[in-house]
Amino acid sequence: MTQPQHYDAVIVGAGPAGCCAALRMVDLGYRVALVERSPFPRPRFGESLSPGIWNILDYIGVAPAVAKAGFLRDLPARVCWETAEPQLILPGQRGSGLMVDRARFDTLLLDAARARGVSLFQPASVIRLDCGDGHWRLDIRHGANECLLQTRLVFEATGRAARSTRQCYPVGAETLALSTLAVGTDLPIETCIEAQADGWIWGAPHPSGGFRIQAFMGPATLREPDVRDLSTRLRALLVRSQLFKALAEARFDEPVRACRATAYINRDAWQPGRIQLGEAAFAIDPLSSSGVEKAMRFTLQAVIAANTLLKDAGAATMARDFYQDRLLQAAATHAVWTRNYYAKASIDQDRPFWQARTLPLSNSSDASEYGLIARFHTAYAARERYEAKKLTFDVNAEPVTDADIAAIWRICHDKKYQQKNQ
Repeated sequence: MTQPQHYDAVIVGAGPAGCCAALRMVDLGYRVALVERSPFPRPRFGESLSPGIWNILDYIGVAPAVAKAGFLRDLPARVCWETAEPQLILPGQRGSGLMVDRARFDTLLLDAARARGVSLFQPASVIRLDCGDGHWRLDIRHGANECLLQTRLVFEATGRAARSTRQCYPVGAETLALSTLAVGTDLPIETCIEAQADGWIWGAPHPSGGFRIQAFMGPATLREPDVRDLSTRLRALLVRSQLFKALAEARFDEPVRACRATAYINRDAWQPGRIQLGEAAFAIDPLSSSGVEKAMRFTLQAVIAANTLLKDAGAATMARDFYQDRLLQAAATHAVWTRNYYAKASIDQDRPFWQARTLPLSNSSDASEYGLIARFHTAYAARERYEAKKLTFDVNAEPVTDADIAAIWRICHDKKYQQKNQ
């Protein structure tokens, strides 16, 4: 029988959130293993990193390596959003962000984790995961071999694709993204953002060459008769734009891919000894261009909860409450910021795409993000008084409201609801 390998924490998924957790946990003195299904390097979306990424990279000790990697920094931005005419935003006005090649960025983080003593199983897949006697056991297939890992704690950083409909609750209107890489001459040398009648387009120079394009829309757009060819649909969006029109005839170096980009929160993100990280826990609207940063920042907060749990099993409730508070705060803050920024677009706000994202947050006078977070905490303190019932509002027609926020809490954490739906 295979002898188990013992760890304090096993992290499934070696993207930015998983590697961030591994680096922090090993710095705290824990024995850590990373299990990653895919060989690296691997392509990923989420290449635009907001200026807030730097203090995280510095905190986990990888900022010097990232700074030397040759990624693009301090790109100016040309934006058609609050005005119909393009506005130039200089780097000094918005901070020093990064445009990275995610395949290289993720590999850099993984190499740092391995160099600091994290055990890496890659490519490897989890065959079985179960818990007994206060420990988790993971049967994994690593290459041609099968291994048994035993751990006190499991982190799941398996990203957006691994989520299930039952687990994840939308906190914004359904959004789809089309993405490709344009190549050729006379490509823009700045980040471009433009609001359109039925969505918006983002693009930026790519560190490996070419120009990354992503178009965001509601699902109805892809149900139109002429959109079976995603490349044709994307080119039609580009040709109608101001900033991207010249790219409509560019050569696409990648097939145009479609993926979901809806914001959501995982109502099962914290289970005893099993903690979700990054987009396995929540995802924000792509409008902020800070998904990677927020995933890593939330991971650092999740590690605080995990450290508390591992140091003192009696503090499990306190650790869980800390984690859940930070999760709900992140969802609330970005739901409000997103709604407010969509409302600033100088576009016909009566169009379905914009209506679904800009309806008033609440009828109360306090609709600020801090007011919304306060209502989250009110819901937290009074959760035992809530009557458990399933929320039925249509996220394609309505944005998040204060009533929805309370309902999110009920769905996430009310024990009666959990027991009723098991």
